[in-house]
Amino acid sequence: MSIDLAAFEPAVHRFADAWATCGAVWTVKPIDPNHGKALTLAEFDSDSWLASVILWETGELDLDAGRKVDGWLVAKHFDLKTPDELDGVLDELLSLLRDGAVPSQAFTSWI
Repeated sequence: MSIDLAAFEPAVHRFADAWATCGAVWTVKPIDPNHGKALTLAEFDSDSWLASVILWETGELDLDAGRKVDGWLVAKHFDLKTPDELDGVLDELLSLLRDGAVPSQAFTSWI
């Protein structure tokens, strides 16, 4: 299965107003061939959180975030079937950045 990585950046941009509302500065990196398993990623930086979302062409996606004040980490892995599922992932990230809501089935730890 392969996901169109070109769909990632527009999905992140659709949330631009929401990222601004929670004070997150964000950037989307260009698609990288990554030794035969292409990927793209977005990074987010707010007053409280640092986060990244990495999407591979295989549909694997990792959402990772760290709370700045105490080093609490939140991580969740997804196996996407279609680019339409990106909005759900970004909704979960937004809820974390804005409200501190941990995505269901996410792992948490401390550094």
